[in-house]
Amino acid sequence: MTAAGMRIALLAQCHLAAACASGGPPPGDGIPGNILRHGAVCDGRADDTQALIRAGQSALEVFIAPGLTCRVTGPLAGGIRSGQRWYGGGTITTDDGSNFTVFPVAGKTDVTFDGLAARSGTLGASYGAADARFIEFISGAHRGRAVDNRISGFQQAIRVHGSTDSFIDDNEVTGAYGWGISIQTGAHQARVTRNRVSGTVHEHGIYASGSPADAIRALVVSDNTVSGSKIDGIKLTHADGAVVSGNTTSGNGGQGIYLTIGTNRADVHDNLAESNGDHGILVYDGTTTSSDNLIAHNTVRGNRGHGILVSSAGSGSVVRTRVVDNEVEGNGADDGRDGGGVVVSGPATTRATIVEGNRIRRQRIGVHVAGGRDTAVDRNVCDECETSVVEAAAKPSN
Repeated sequence: MTAAGMRIALLAQCHLAAACASGGPPPGDGIPGNILRHGAVCDGRADDTQALIRAGQSALEVFIAPGLTCRVTGPLAGGIRSGQRWYGGGTITTDDGSNFTVFPVAGKTDVTFDGLAARSGTLGASYGAADARFIEFISGAHRGRAVDNRISGFQQAIRVHGSTDSFIDDNEVTGAYGWGISIQTGAHQARVTRNRVSGTVHEHGIYASGSPADAIRALVVSDNTVSGSKIDGIKLTHADGAVVSGNTTSGNGGQGIYLTIGTNRADVHDNLAESNGDHGILVYDGTTTSSDNLIAHNTVRGNRGHGILVSSAGSGSVVRTRVVDNEVEGNGADDGRDGGGVVVSGPATTRATIVEGNRIRRQRIGVHVAGGRDTAVDRNVCDECETSVVEAAAKPSN
């Protein structure tokens, strides 16, 4: 058997990485970046911070074996290098009330976190720590990857800020105090795919938020499952050209998917927004302009508010929104009798909305144009609706 084969066999046979029951070497013993070679104890009690930093300084492959629980009491920034990979299936924990980022990746490129587990103290005890994050790609940490990690607790599990070409794929995030996954100003060309985010305590599951001067560009949020967030499942602000596709948002307290505050040219398609506490999909702006957003081929059902709502208020405007070819069913409290399938509302600053080719079932009103200006309604089908189309602002064209 090759040396690599022997290491794999040892990993399969050992539950604890400190030593095998047979007295053999610890798993990964031949790997230079094995943290046990650098003084880590990883019994869940000892402070392993400096040992993990030494391991990172020594090698580009840092191995944390399954069965290890490494407690850290400060950031591991000193052990992070460009081109590095932290991996192995072991667990990293922080103490109750800890208020630091475990992996703050700043100014480094091509850093990967692959298959780690992380826990922020006793769940519920350190949620309020504003800077308690597990992974951050910040300040020019380009081409960072967070793949197949299992993260519970923390104020934010994964955050990207001021870094390009980040990949956040296949992670499981539970019980984040704030946002499960956060994409913020300067995080361009980020890809957030196939993650499972559940139970965020106070905020949104996946949140992308740029700034008026630096909108997030070319963001892809696809094939994620987001459930049980306190507020919205997926929320975008100040984003330009985002693609939101193939996601399932269910059981969130607010909207399933929410586009707002300067979100332009978003393509929201083939998502399932189901059983959320407010609207299934909301396009709304109360302070600036959100324009040219496409809401197409989504399935929106059983949400407590409207199925799809397009609206503006205050000094905001929502312009040229297209709501086409969606499946909308049974939205609104009391099994759809209190909600509309597709609703366009607000002042004249909600303008040039197109509502076309949607298939609507079991709604009190299929399409309700309650405000706005220059709304076009065409070729929608509404089965088992009390009223197919109500237009207060334009003549119906169905």
